Amino acid sequence: MTTDIPVSDDPHAEANERRDPARSEAAAARTPPAMLRSLAYLVSPPDATGTVVVPHAFGGVSLFARSLIGRLPQSAALLTLQAHGLSGGEPDTSLPAMAGRYVGELDAAEPPRPTVALGFCMGYGIALAMASRAPERFAALVLIDPGPDEPSGDDNVAIFAFDQIPEQHRPPWPMFRAADRATRLAWLADVFRRKGVGEDAAARVVHGMYRVWEANAGCAPMRNADVVPENTRVVMVTEDEAGLRDRLRWTRPVRVEPMPPRRGPRFTDLDLDTVSRVVGDLVT
Repeated sequence: MTTDIPVSDDPHAEANERRDPARSEAAAARTPPAMLRSLAYLVSPPDATGTVVVPHAFGGVSLFARSLIGRLPQSAALLTLQAHGLSGGEPDTSLPAMAGRYVGELDAAEPPRPTVALGFCMGYGIALAMASRAPERFAALVLIDPGPDEPSGDDNVAIFAFDQIPEQHRPPWPMFRAADRATRLAWLADVFRRKGVGEDAAARVVHGMYRVWEANAGCAPMRNADVVPENTRVVMVTEDEAGLRDRLRWTRPVRVEPMPPRRGPRFTDLDLDTVSRVVGDLVT
């Protein structure tokens, strides 16, 4: 199942990040303790000398992290953070709440240091919140695309949910957009039933995902790197340094790493060679 997060009224005009709930083989090879509900290893070399942590984007998981497999130094562990609520429990409803949970799980897991947090879109704000809460935990932050200036609201939830439905089974977009929560959930549950998931299980999965999306849509963005102490290195990877500085108005030192223009709004449109080089230099 894939997901597009468009950034315009047309749910298929543009897209932000793809989401696939299937776990990669690398992630399955090392399952973290049950108490670590959010944290999962994608790559865990036995002689790791540093760790890259990639918080989730709006959908609650991060395919962006998976795109880095094989691109980082062989001595670097790669972790991803999944939104609490996808696998049980109530979702967090603010970036500070997420940061507290995720920092606690990192402390419990004790991944090799130095630790570099890599944030894209909503993960940008989560990375900032984590580093402001526990600056001693992170040697550096690498930030890409701060996302919207305001909470994204119900329209983003509707768009995200709509794009879970295969095109041949989708209702008209205006109908789905105007539908109430229960109706949207019924359409989504039908997707899972078509995949062979039992009715009760489908309902649980859909309710968990939808709660996370609603919680994420209400989170006040965190974009200003001034919340992070100056002894934590912050690197912004961008194709528009002047525009970003004008928008974010940092006062603390921030290293800016130029990136070729993106081909589109998805994470797959980023220049992953630039991203992996910057992160790799910081984690080794």
